Amino acid sequence: MQKLLDWTLDAIRMEDSSFSWIEEYRYDWVPLIERAIV
Repeated sequence: MQKLLDWTLDAIRMEDSSFSWIEEYRYDWVPLIERAIV
């Protein structure tokens, strides 16, 4: 899961700063995505 967390952080930071709220909730939604794709 750490690789997915790192990737999402990089992707969020590459986008507009208006997505900073997503970074705050990353630990909530990344595990859900990981379960859905694994």
